[in-house]
Amino acid sequence: MPFEKIFYNMPVITKKEYLAHYNEFISDEYSIDSLNIYRTSGSTGKILDVCWNKYDYVKSSLDMWRARQKYGVYVNSKVCYFHTMLKTNIGNDETIISSPRVFMPSDNSLTFSKLQFNEENLRFYFDKINEFQPKWLLCYPTTLYLFVKFLLRNNLKLTKSIIYIELMGEKALQSHIEQIRNYFGHQ
Repeated sequence: MPFEKIFYNMPVITKKEYLAHYNEFISDEYSIDSLNIYRTSGSTGKILDVCWNKYDYVKSSLDMWRARQKYGVYVNSKVCYFHTMLKTNIGNDETIISSPRVFMPSDNSLTFSKLQFNEENLRFYFDKINEFQPKWLLCYPTTLYLFVKFLLRNNLKLTKSIIYIELMGEKALQSHIEQIRNYFGHQ
């Protein structure tokens, strides 16, 4: 049978269907209790729970960690994230936290809500980052660009502890990358 015929006859599963029944997509080969549940960023307006066994999760990110290590960033290095939404529960009883400014899921990570980008919160984020002393940042290019614009506008200097910045989730404009590089002095 030609590939096109197979492809166009495959069922389409919507994000809504997946969200309602994500645990039904897990192979009988795995027990739900043996899996770790991770979340997508919610940049589309919906956070997805994604199940991984520990081995596959580590394997999937091995190349990224090898690249990070070249710059002196390791699994236990302190990191700051900017996320679209934060969620408190797993499954059908999920609660979206709509107004948090900061969340610490572990001793080495600090997460901020990018939905709360106003002058007061940006100053709060600046203070928290300087207090936390992260080694690296993981964020959306536009979010970091807007944060850098705020820092420049207010003549604020972030901690020198940040040695690595990883942009994710959207295409970075060259002008944004240049402003971020100029602020941090990273190449």
